[in-house]
Amino acid sequence: MTSKVLRQAAAAASAAAALLMLGAVETQAATAASSYGCPDGAFCIYPQNAGFNNNVPSHVYWAQGVHRLYDQYGTHMIYNNQTDGWKVDICANSNGTDCWTINQGYANEIDLGPVNSVVLHP
Repeated sequence: MTSKVLRQAAAAASAAAALLMLGAVETQAATAASSYGCPDGAFCIYPQNAGFNNNVPSHVYWAQGVHRLYDQYGTHMIYNNQTDGWKVDICANSNGTDCWTINQGYANEIDLGPVNSVVLHP
């Protein structure tokens, strides 16, 4: 092999190693931004009777406003991992009324049978 080909091969190997290292840094950053598998800035619901379900939520909500719940019965872990003091209203009615509010950082198991919607808001 010529020295030019060897230099090109070495440069390609160096670039591949840099991409692998960058991928590892991005993965660490994504992991650090979540808690119990719930992304930073989100509200999460976990499967029935599964606690934090090995850090795998079944529902993740990001957007402000009313979100209707469907087919959610029994005890579920909920976690408000939103930022900037955002709150979640847990509501009996599907239109976001008859609610109680949970603050940022709140996690607890609740019966979702009587809950028909959640509202994310500042």
